[in-house]
Amino acid sequence: MKKCRMLAAFLSMLVLLLTGCGTHAGPDIIVETAIVVDKNGTVTYHLVEDFDKEYYDIAELSSMAAEEAAEYNGTKASGEQAVTVERVERLPENESKVTIRYQFDGTDSFSGFTDTVLYYGTVAGAIGGDISFRSNVKNVKDGTVLTPAELVQDGEKKVIITDARAVIYCPAKVSCLSDGSTLREDGSVDTTESEGTVYIILK
Repeated sequence: MKKCRMLAAFLSMLVLLLTGCGTHAGPDIIVETAIVVDKNGTVTYHLVEDFDKEYYDIAELSSMAAEEAAEYNGTKASGEQAVTVERVERLPENESKVTIRYQFDGTDSFSGFTDTVLYYGTVAGAIGGDISFRSNVKNVKDGTVLTPAELVQDGEKKVIITDARAVIYCPAKVSCLSDGSTLREDGSVDTTESEGTVYIILK
């Protein structure tokens, strides 16, 4: 009994530590389209779609997804697996929807495969590249807008930039967020109602 109590205490402490770090592997059960960005830049993409017709077939969808991934990988260097299809299944809670789980080796592969913008790197890298900050980026605590000078000051901070419409799970806590997106209680960012590009600066 004592060992059980010690194990329970350890697990509770572990949960608190993980929550404090603000990292996300994504929820255990995915019910909406979600993008999980790892601290190393790899991306897990949970694409959730309607699957409510009698003639829809999981095996056929799995085959189609695998073919698309293989075709994209064929455009890369020999043997490079930029994208893999990990799972295709109906949602347990709602069998009229299906989820396809993709794994990408980085944000560039995600962008190329989905034809959407997804950048994960430093603020300075984004400013120095082809990506510019075109909308108000606000501090999530007090709502103050970051000036261009403050953005440059935060140059070494990590940022996620995307025009994908999904729930974004970040590898660290969010410090600043652009207009139109929503910070959820679990630390994820909802971009489904956003217009244009979303900017997520991490702590």
